[in-house]
Amino acid sequence: MPRLAFALLLLLLAACAPRTRAPELRAAPLEPVAALQFTLVPGQTRILRFDPPGAGAQVELVIAAQARNPNGFGVRLERVAYEVYLAGRSVGQAEVAPERFVAAGGEVPLRFSLTAPLSGDAALLRAVAQAFTGTPLAFRVDGIAVFASPSHAFSSERQTLLTGELRAQDVIVPPRLRLDEGA
Repeated sequence: MPRLAFALLLLLLAACAPRTRAPELRAAPLEPVAALQFTLVPGQTRILRFDPPGAGAQVELVIAAQARNPNGFGVRLERVAYEVYLAGRSVGQAEVAPERFVAAGGEVPLRFSLTAPLSGDAALLRAVAQAFTGTPLAFRVDGIAVFASPSHAFSSERQTLLTGELRAQDVIVPPRLRLDEGA
């Protein structure tokens, strides 16, 4: 019984002891934080490969961009999760993790790559095939950018990062025909 009384006494003393809590810290940015801005690099944005039905029915593309930091402080671009739309249809999602420092007002190059299946969507297959005859293929990239300063981590809301037109790396040129009346 004395052991039980002693244990209860210790519990009561522990419950009555003053508790120290770490003070709560709240941080508010001194200035508003703006999401990174993305600018298309047209000369490096293109369809790299197209496999027609029977050979895989897929398209491989690369979209080159410059990621610009509009903030008055440098950030580290950690990752961009993105979804690519071709001719208004979602063709795939991917993520790029460049782990690059972007100075205040600075830019860094970024590449969005994707290999997307085309089987089962005749309209999309036709739109991609027409890109090889000179008809541009409209695209859109939606996504979320995650970046950090030395003291805070930030994540943008899902938004349209880039829009533009894709062209095939090698455009198919139809042959020129000439009538030889002598033959």
